[in-house]
Amino acid sequence: MQDFLEINNNWFYKKYHSKLQKRYWTFQIALSLFLQRAGEIIIETGCVREKDDWGAGNSTVIFGDFCKKYNRNLITVDNNLTNLNVAREETREFEDLITYELDDSLEFLRKYDSKIDLLFLDSLDCVESPSDQNIEAQSHALKELQIAMSKLHKDSIILIDDNLFKNGGKTKMCKEFLIKKGWICVMDYKQTLWIQCCNSCLR
Repeated sequence: MQDFLEINNNWFYKKYHSKLQKRYWTFQIALSLFLQRAGEIIIETGCVREKDDWGAGNSTVIFGDFCKKYNRNLITVDNNLTNLNVAREETREFEDLITYELDDSLEFLRKYDSKIDLLFLDSLDCVESPSDQNIEAQSHALKELQIAMSKLHKDSIILIDDNLFKNGGKTKMCKEFLIKKGWICVMDYKQTLWIQCCNSCLR
């Protein structure tokens, strides 16, 4: 684990810092917390859809590589078979630690009956300019979060993409919800990263 915690002198920094750019530090901190809290399961809603898609974060590749390094597990959920096939191809070297779920994320989270150590929400596109698409993405992310809450625990970590847009981004409703629930924002940048303050936050 120590090879990951040395902030800017670890394999993850050397491999991904220049590629992830504004997303790098939220990924780094989220995964550092995940290791220190003995996390085992990462759930991602919305998988990678293009080869070398660093502009969108390439999260399935990031999580897959991390899981391979530390023998953790990733479940990635997408309702589009083409997207899921791209994700399979892009993460072939990590596929033994990844479960690829073809399903609506809301339905998957309702059926999922185990713990979630790191929840990453990125299932609907959100754009910078005001549009109904953004409201739909915000609402969908909030529904995912609300359903997932019963699977989270005191050491769970939440990471949500497409943050700090002028229109609030994908994270707007989720952040309002988490504040009311007493969660703590660790970092708010291109992604927003949250942890609990106490067990009562899940009530």
